[in-house]
Amino acid sequence: MQTQHPVQAPGGCARPRHPGGRDPAQLLVKLRPCPGAGLTCDRCVALPRQVLHNIDELFDREELSAAPDPGWPDCFNSGVFVFRPSLETHQLLLQHATEHGSFDGADQGLLNSFFRDWPTADIHKHLPFIYNLTSNAAYTYSPAFQQFGSSAKVVHFLGSTKPWNCTYDPQTGSVSEQGAGPGPRQHVTFLNLWWRLFQEGARPLYPTTHKWDTCSSLPSSYGRSHPAFHSLWCERKKWEEGRIDYMGKDAFARIQEKLDRFLH
Repeated sequence: MQTQHPVQAPGGCARPRHPGGRDPAQLLVKLRPCPGAGLTCDRCVALPRQVLHNIDELFDREELSAAPDPGWPDCFNSGVFVFRPSLETHQLLLQHATEHGSFDGADQGLLNSFFRDWPTADIHKHLPFIYNLTSNAAYTYSPAFQQFGSSAKVVHFLGSTKPWNCTYDPQTGSVSEQGAGPGPRQHVTFLNLWWRLFQEGARPLYPTTHKWDTCSSLPSSYGRSHPAFHSLWCERKKWEEGRIDYMGKDAFARIQEKLDRFLH
């Protein structure tokens, strides 16, 4: 994926947050292939859904390249990472998840224990922090954020507050503070930046027949009142908030069936 404007990255999905999880159904939801993606490419970049600038240079990196996690820099954050598509690696991850689980109950703990030499093996696999800057984190080294924060290329909006769910007023050029939710000052700044780039770069690409509400994140012609749309929107919101139906329609058995059909 490469872009100069914020986009919805294919395959970007909320990650399970259940603590202490040892079930592959919970740990490998994110690791399924993207719909339509093949295994003929040399390498891929897993992304969240908020890319602010072109990041083609990441395709020059090797597996497993990722940025440090702000909470524990000896671990990488799994929001953005470079990897090589491999059925063998996928099977090894399944086995590792079954035997060891995840120390944080989510994919990040699983990946860090699987690629356990990441902290010390090769500094070239450490991505600069601007490739995975968390919008709502309270950074203790505020002078560094002031110096380098404006250079962010990928911003990770953790939790349920996503730019496209916020109410944006193009007249004021800002989202509503109520919709932005709690968080540090830069969180609202990045929400506004995402919307500004969307307004300038992506919105003009929509057909002129789409009518937009004055303060909205979706064109009114999308039929938000339609029951089917409402259902899809609610399901997507649940995923973004980490509320996955592991025992029902989101069960790993169903994901595995789709993987088998796609890969074999």
